[in-house]
Amino acid sequence: MRLGGAHCRTAGEGTSYVCHFLQMHSVCRSDSFDGLAMNFCPRLAAIGAFAVLAPLPALAGACDWIEGAERATVQLFFGRSIPGGGTVTESEWQDFLVTSVTPRFPDGFTALDGHGQWFEQKSHQVITEVSTVVEIVTPPTAEAYKKFQAIRTEYMKRFHQEAVGLVVSNGCASF
Repeated sequence: MRLGGAHCRTAGEGTSYVCHFLQMHSVCRSDSFDGLAMNFCPRLAAIGAFAVLAPLPALAGACDWIEGAERATVQLFFGRSIPGGGTVTESEWQDFLVTSVTPRFPDGFTALDGHGQWFEQKSHQVITEVSTVVEIVTPPTAEAYKKFQAIRTEYMKRFHQEAVGLVVSNGCASF
């Protein structure tokens, strides 16, 4: 099935659809494949985004045994090197967390220091840099996705970054 330029298939029980585009994936939920899926998946395809709008049916009831709820675990990958020289200082990073992340996700998150690596196509070199991974557990909603996009955009503008990585995984959470 085609949806707004994306190739889509049912993910089971006819209620969730997986759309493939630009080497990205989106899970769209709609009982009749009109409404949310028809309106939202094409927008995702147009911006080349990855989002999870609803849990897959495989999770239905799976969270009961831990007295939890279906949640998305989101990882944001922030490079701390600034193009042209320098790094995002600890003070600048803390200010970014306080002004950009905390107001959008006041229930909490985890920030982990790390070292990132990727292959740069232009120079044909492996690039490494200090990085920070922020993990947030949240209900998988379109509103949450908009908040993640705002955080990514703000960081890229503030620190002249080409990208902020985003990984979304569905699962169960109990706190």
